This record gives sequence, C-alpha cells and structure tokens, in this order.
Amino acid sequence: MITTDSTIMIVWFTPSRIEGLASGSVTEDGTLVKGVIEAPDLAAAENVLRGKFHVPAELVAAVPGRRRVEVAPWVLEEISSELVWPSFIVEEYPTADALEVERRRLPAS
Repeated sequence: MITTDSTIMIVWFTPSRIEGLASGSVTEDGTLVKGVIEAPDLAAAENVLRGKFHVPAELVAAVPGRRRVEVAPWVLEEISSELVWPSFIVEEYPTADALEVERRRLPAS
C-alpha cells in the first residue's frame, strides 16, 4: 500500500512483503535485521561470498544505491572474520528510506 501527501511519499510493506525483501529476519518491532558489507567493489564482494563461501544467491544482494552488499546476518556472523571489508549487523525500518536504528560492527581479519 502506498500513501501520499503532496510532497511526501511513504511506502508501507505488509509482513509477507517484508519477508520477501529481507535476507535476514524481522524483529517484534517490525524492523529488519541484515548483514551488511561495505566494499568499494560490490561485484567483487558478492563474487567472494558466492564463490569462496558458497552463499546462495537468494541470501546475497549488491545494493549499489546504498554502496553495500546485503547478506543474511547469520551467514555474515560466521564468515566476517575471514573478510577484508568492514562488516556489520544492522537493524532498519522496512520503509523507502530504510532508516537504520542500530549497527554493530563484526570482527574482521
């Protein structure tokens, strides 16, 4: 459902749509928990995840507009210590602007 008010557009997602968007989990508050990798070359990071670590394609997504690769948080927690890029577990609202409410850095190599 999309609601509009002259200059403001808010996109509301139903719980089933949220599940489809998330490669992570939904909290009781309705926020999404995701793994995030900040890499200068998103394609290279995605290739490492899918090649070296055999992460299924449905659990990895390069998001050029946000300059990051999103991955299932449980996967990222397992492999972050072997990555050369900064990795985080983030919690954000499932809205158009995806307001981030929490960020926890994971151990790196």
